[in-house]
Amino acid sequence: MHKKWLCTLFVLNAFNYINAQDSTKQSSLKISGSADIYYQYDLNNPKSSPFNNFTSFTNSQNSFEPGMLSLKLEHDIGKAGILADIGFGKRAAEFSYNDENSALVIKQFFFTYAPSSKIKLSIGSWGTHIGYELADAYLNRNYSMSYLFSYGPFFHTGLKAEYAFSERTSLMVGLADPADLKNAGNLPKMVIAQLATFSVDERLKAWFN
Repeated sequence: MHKKWLCTLFVLNAFNYINAQDSTKQSSLKISGSADIYYQYDLNNPKSSPFNNFTSFTNSQNSFEPGMLSLKLEHDIGKAGILADIGFGKRAAEFSYNDENSALVIKQFFFTYAPSSKIKLSIGSWGTHIGYELADAYLNRNYSMSYLFSYGPFFHTGLKAEYAFSERTSLMVGLADPADLKNAGNLPKMVIAQLATFSVDERLKAWFN
């Protein structure tokens, strides 16, 4: 049995700044960020890589490691909006493993348009709708991520439309490049979809992907 001990030393939702304009312009700017540092020790004390670690983002032994420094900007003007989310560090590089070997990556970058309160269109690159874990450490129940999440997908690049049947049920359909690619050339596209719903008390939630 593999025994590991993981200590999260520092996880910080660094700042959250919102600049709301007057109601006639209906414009807002939101800037947020986070940073994390961790230490991991495997009680089996492996001497060389690969370590006894089958999850992404925490592949180290007896070492203090910076996880990821993130900066996210969100700006809405009326019915249109833009989101830009960048990350720096080892965790960011492993999240965007198909990009050039760089510690600075674009995690998300997309535009949105909502012609009505029930419909929203998005185009660009966004975090996957599959699963319940995200690349940002502070948003997850498990810092080291689950085994399943390590196999992805992590993000999609394409076009999607979301329709809200009610406050509790919505449908998303889209057309995207193969998962985890920001530049797919002439590769075949894939259809993505999700039906999401939850109970009135929000104790039961279901997603069909």
